[in-house]
Amino acid sequence: MENRIYTVDEVRLLLKVSRGTLNNWDRNGILKPKRIGRRNYYLKSDIERALEEGSSG
Repeated sequence: MENRIYTVDEVRLLLKVSRGTLNNWDRNGILKPKRIGRRNYYLKSDIERALEEGSSG
């Protein structure tokens, strides 16, 4: 099972949200990035989980 890693810009385009929205989701625990150095990355499994939880709530 492949767990693709997305950059911030890839997630923004994929979900059609702004950088500010991603920051808000991070602060609120909705979608937490993995930090590698000073950069943020998102796992495909984390994105799918956040979407599933958002659609069921």
